[in-house]
Amino acid sequence: MPQLTAINRLVATAKNPIEATLLDNVTANTPGSWKYAGEDSPTLVTVEGVAGAFSATVEIHASTQPAPPADSDNSRVILWQTASLSQSFQVPAGYRWIKARVTGYVSGTIFCGMVASG
Repeated sequence: MPQLTAINRLVATAKNPIEATLLDNVTANTPGSWKYAGEDSPTLVTVEGVAGAFSATVEIHASTQPAPPADSDNSRVILWQTASLSQSFQVPAGYRWIKARVTGYVSGTIFCGMVASG
């Protein structure tokens, strides 16, 4: 995840980090895919884009269920949404699964990553 500078800083300092790419070079609407985030520690989610016009909404969904929901399942809790680039959000501890969903895409390129700092 070289584009995600906030994530890279946290990975460098976290003990036993769990890290995952949620969106990689996305240029369209996508339901996203669920990634394991642990459950005992907070998780940092960072949204960053390629310089230029980005027009879309990124939603961060979370689930506490034991197995990951289907990627098409967008009914889980939405913890955060943003239409701005270079934003970070701290997911509270207790969520096992995290995903990023892009809606209302018009233009631009987006990256989204997460790291749990266990």
